[in-house]
Amino acid sequence: ATWAATALPCGLLREDMRQVEAWLRRPDITLRGADALHLATAKRLGAPLLTLDAGMADAARALGVPLAA
Repeated sequence: ATWAATALPCGLLREDMRQVEAWLRRPDITLRGADALHLATAKRLGAPLLTLDAGMADAARALGVPLAA
């Protein structure tokens, strides 16, 4: 199955926004707001993140968000 076939709709929750705010305040991680939203949602859902952005992948590893193989 392709990634599109396994994609699930999900909404943002307040807990996601609190997580994003905390991550964006961390001086040890370079992260854009939109990327932080994707990471927070993936972490909450326990879903592996698929990205071609090396910086986002580095942030995901540092924050404990699993990456798709």
